[in-house]
Amino acid sequence: MEHKISFIILDSEESDVEKLKNFIVKFFPNSSIQLAYEGIEGWTLISKIKTPAVVLADAYLGGVSGPQMFKKLKSDKMEYPVYCILLTTSGDKELNFKALQSGADELLFKPFTIEDLIGRIKTATHVLRLQSIKKQQENRIAELNLEVSKHFKDTIELIQKFQGTRTLQLEKSIKIINRAANWIAQEIGESDPITLNSIDSASKICFIGKLFLNDKLFSDPIMRKGIVSNPTMENYPSFTKNILMNLKGFEKITEILEHIYENYDGSGIPDKLQGWKIPTGSRILRVILDFQELLNLSGGTFTNAYETLENEVKRLYDMKVVVLLEQFYAETGEGKLKTNERAIDKLDLLEGMTLSRKVVTESGHKILTAGTELNFDAIEKIKTISKADPILGKIFVYG
Repeated sequence: MEHKISFIILDSEESDVEKLKNFIVKFFPNSSIQLAYEGIEGWTLISKIKTPAVVLADAYLGGVSGPQMFKKLKSDKMEYPVYCILLTTSGDKELNFKALQSGADELLFKPFTIEDLIGRIKTATHVLRLQSIKKQQENRIAELNLEVSKHFKDTIELIQKFQGTRTLQLEKSIKIINRAANWIAQEIGESDPITLNSIDSASKICFIGKLFLNDKLFSDPIMRKGIVSNPTMENYPSFTKNILMNLKGFEKITEILEHIYENYDGSGIPDKLQGWKIPTGSRILRVILDFQELLNLSGGTFTNAYETLENEVKRLYDMKVVVLLEQFYAETGEGKLKTNERAIDKLDLLEGMTLSRKVVTESGHKILTAGTELNFDAIEKIKTISKADPILGKIFVYG
């Protein structure tokens, strides 16, 4: 692929300008050549570049010197690649060194021969062509990524519509599930963008496996107390996998959804994975989905539903996710459960404050219970223990 290259010659010596121009015309007859005899005018020419360009600038150019111009060129984000050749003398070693540091790609010593000039020009044009090809490839990759991203988004939305055809109640539930999953994933310390995006997407289509179920089974939970509620539910993970496995880019999402119903103690479906071997997204969604089921069974009573979750920590659920789910509701007020409580840093704790939620460490050690009025000893206890065993999530107090 041919890329048109322009030449800009900036030198206060007219004889040098003409000499450079004649050489370039001879060897690159179809190229655009622009001239300027001082820096300000030269910078105006450069700022209007619409093609890759070779800029030859004298080190002592008036107005804006060659090194100053090249430094600005390299710091600015030019739309097209520019190759900078400084016209200088071999005796000014300090200037030449600083010029190369500030942005000059090459030095051309005066007086120069035609061999010196052509050698540097050939190098410059070769580099610019490679940079232009690279830029075009990057632009094409960006376009393809946008297409893939749009296709992925459209697919997620299509699956959500399929879910919605079974019941209109799902839309509201999925919004809460999605917000909770993203919030907990962040708080639990997950930082990998691919994993976070997969958890976000999986939470939006977490009922996809139920499309295989008849209307009677559709409203039933997949598991009750860690045991499949119906023999048909044994196939729920494979239902999910069969729908998603051939969709490009859905590999991690499929893995998350396939393993939601692995019990934390290794007694779940489909592969009896245990503890940390269960994907993070699966552990998060399991707690959220079961909590939604428990809320429905308890008529929307948060305390009863949450206590049931707590009683099954380490058997069915990841302790960290259960603790963080409570904090999610406390901080966000989802489901109108927020009271006059707020999150606070341990360094800002004051005597007389009252804990609205228990304080738990990442290892599962419960430092203080909800309702504890803080005194000096309690605050020091939190600070001391958290040095070796960090607080899980946040500390919540009333007021």
